[in-house]
Amino acid sequence: MTNFLNLAKYGNSSILNSLSGHVANKQHQMFAFGKAVDKHESLKNILKSKIVYAFQGPHDQRDERTGIRVKGRSLYAGANPDSYLPDWQHPVANIDRLAKAKEVLAMGETASTTEIDKALHNPYYPEFQEAAKYYNDVLLNSETVGETAAASHTSQDFPVLQNTNITGEVIVEQQTEFPLLGLVSTENTTSLVFRRYNGSGFDIEALVAEGGETQPKKMDFTKNEWYTRKSGGEIQWTDEHEMQEFFIDPLSLARGQFSIAASKVKNDKMILALAQLTVDTGADVTAYTTDHHTNNPYTYIAAVRKFINYTNFGNMNVGACNSKTLFAILSNQNVKGINSIQGLTGEHGSTANIPGVPGLGRVVIDEGLADGYLYLLDSDKAIKRVQGVVRTEQYRNARIGGNGLVYRDWNDVQIRDTNKAKAISSLV
Repeated sequence: MTNFLNLAKYGNSSILNSLSGHVANKQHQMFAFGKAVDKHESLKNILKSKIVYAFQGPHDQRDERTGIRVKGRSLYAGANPDSYLPDWQHPVANIDRLAKAKEVLAMGETASTTEIDKALHNPYYPEFQEAAKYYNDVLLNSETVGETAAASHTSQDFPVLQNTNITGEVIVEQQTEFPLLGLVSTENTTSLVFRRYNGSGFDIEALVAEGGETQPKKMDFTKNEWYTRKSGGEIQWTDEHEMQEFFIDPLSLARGQFSIAASKVKNDKMILALAQLTVDTGADVTAYTTDHHTNNPYTYIAAVRKFINYTNFGNMNVGACNSKTLFAILSNQNVKGINSIQGLTGEHGSTANIPGVPGLGRVVIDEGLADGYLYLLDSDKAIKRVQGVVRTEQYRNARIGGNGLVYRDWNDVQIRDTNKAKAISSLV
């Protein structure tokens, strides 16, 4: 002890340095071990997440609640454990890449090894690769983690990958089911409330004298808040289902029907919104007088175009009606000409053109719309579809031997400006 004190007293600290280095190294190892344990726990928590949130906007968007930049067309794992709100911390996969991967994997043996490899890995973001590697190590690579660790987990313990694929499948199948979903532009939001601010009150003076001054115009600002409304559903399947080999898996069919039902709700909201528009009464364009049609559909369309484009500074660029109404319009001699013959129009879900109406880019056919009604509008300013987040969650009910998927979709349709749209009735 005396020698040790003397060494310290006279500045020879080699022994002290050796001891402190040993302690520091031990502390570093303990800190690194603790950090690794925390990291593994974090990865396991992501993989164990039974909740997946989807953001369907085409571009990245900043979440106003968390300030995080949310990736467009992406699926995220997990939620805040205290509030169950999406925390947007763990991006998992891109929705469109999942759809492409599904197409490739469905090719079977005709797909190349490179295509299959890309399909298995490309949909997933780099931020999720580490969690995916941990998943593979724990479940598949027993040499890395030991037989005991590998045997203590199954894919049911880490449901996020399965849930991600299911969510992507449901969302992708929704895209092409109902025509009115693409009639107007969609505003995507990560919040339950969508806000829009409008400014008005400024103007230009028609004549300013030489050396004259203009008077400042005070602007008025208004704020509109639209709340997204929740749609939802649930499907269940049993252990017996998973223990059988199916030529056509009924669960996949159920998910397809599930996605159709989810899209139908949104399409019906569009029909209800169109029904609230101001209506101009037209006349039966199929009525006939001697050798010509009595009523000209262009007369009513022109009046609506003037109302939207000139009176209210809009842009009448889309329309909607059912196939019976469109057939009546296109069959009218004023539209087709006296000697022309009109065949059947496209069916539900297709688009068509009404010739002789400049600026009217497309008319969407939806059989849910009433006979004789033609809806004309500015696709950007008249009506907005608001699409919030989609949340899916899996659960297990061991008592009945059942599994389930709960689907929640926050969305709404709002009429933004009634002066940018109108309906014409009684055309049939």
